[in-house]
Amino acid sequence: MSTRSSTFLFVLSLSATTAFAQQDWRPCFPTVEPGARVGARMAFDAARSELVLFGGQAAPTPPSADTWVWNGTAWTQRFPANSPSGRTLHEMCYDSTRQRVVLYGGMGAGGLVYGDTWEWDGTNWTQATPL
Repeated sequence: MSTRSSTFLFVLSLSATTAFAQQDWRPCFPTVEPGARVGARMAFDAARSELVLFGGQAAPTPPSADTWVWNGTAWTQRFPANSPSGRTLHEMCYDSTRQRVVLYGGMGAGGLVYGDTWEWDGTNWTQATPL
């Protein structure tokens, strides 16, 4: 007998039909999903209106180096030409001035600690050299 673990999301739906925006949570059942994992991080990419997810780990596998985006309806896995190595426990935020998602640090396989910085432009990851 096989069981399938399914992800189910609650999405905040905004409606500005009145003087005040109405906020409603609604369940979503995406057909494609990143899968269960720990230590992944996400940041909202305001320039592209997408939530970006990177990395994490599904035990007992090594940390993932995959990139997923959520557009409010569906998850899509992206396959960038360049990408940070697989990691967990990194940090991600959005740089509104440069319109990039920024990823910093994390922990790789075997406890390797990263101190690198990467930027997501909606298509590709680029390693950055902070000043």
